[in-house]
Amino acid sequence: MRLLKRSLLAALLALPCLARAADLPVRYTVQEKQLKAAIAGTSLTFELFRDPACTTTAVHSTSVLIENVTFITKIKQFTPKGDTKLPSTDELAVTLSGVSAGGNLYLKVTGTGVVPVGGACQAQAAAVSEVVQRIVSRHGRLDILVNNAAVEERRSILATTLEDVERVMRINFGGMVNCTLAALPIMVRQGFGRIVNVSSAVGRSPVPGEAAYGASKAAMIAFSESISYELEPRGVRVQVLFPGYVATTGMARQARRDGQALPPRWVHRTAEQVSRAVLRALDAGGFEINVAPLETLAPIVRAVAPKIYRRAIVRTQPLP
Repeated sequence: MRLLKRSLLAALLALPCLARAADLPVRYTVQEKQLKAAIAGTSLTFELFRDPACTTTAVHSTSVLIENVTFITKIKQFTPKGDTKLPSTDELAVTLSGVSAGGNLYLKVTGTGVVPVGGACQAQAAAVSEVVQRIVSRHGRLDILVNNAAVEERRSILATTLEDVERVMRINFGGMVNCTLAALPIMVRQGFGRIVNVSSAVGRSPVPGEAAYGASKAAMIAFSESISYELEPRGVRVQVLFPGYVATTGMARQARRDGQALPPRWVHRTAEQVSRAVLRALDAGGFEINVAPLETLAPIVRAVAPKIYRRAIVRTQPLP
């Protein structure tokens, strides 16, 4: 295709790019009171991971004395009268030396007084910017960005915590925003770019048990459409991909292990079919890339015949 002949395809999914050791600025959100009570000489351990849960082997670990960490007070949260007062939050800011791991990195900090806010494992926007700069340094430009990293956790809303929702939103929506904001200055400057954000039919047709996942994908759709109007005149096209059901993805495998019902066969697609659809769409002008076009009927049926639609959802999507 014409676009592919002149473009470098840089798909930032969870890019495992390694480079020479460098200094990496990181930030970590914690409760304010407990940490500031820690005495001088307290050692905090900063660990970087590749997985969003911080469960694999750390790719970098550094111990930093608390007096060498910068505290940035973020917000004193509003609490309605009669409710338990929410703690003020701080950001720990420090530069880690000799980091050789690139790509999407996640930070975990442990030590006396460290009480994380929004999850113990926190994505690092600085790492994304570092990867983008490495790509531009190596190839001279960045033409295509595919935001695909996501987690899906099916559970009842009655068993869902605020931390569960924040983690899904931070990875699925926040990760996409981080990568997009890091890539945009280069694309706008060169007058050309393509951004493909991988969403889901659940983002426009929610189902039971996937409140956080559906919300993250709906946010992605709204964010993408909003910025698409502003960026199109600058040569940067933003598109949203609805891939259908791809049985070979990690999330699909986990869903089968959990005994979830499979979607109808008319929305099943292979990874090869999705890839070809994306390549065809890069030179087209459409905002949506619908690999399983029949999925687009769901929002229409919901609007025209809401009672029939809801009965169908309850029948085909068991409650968690």
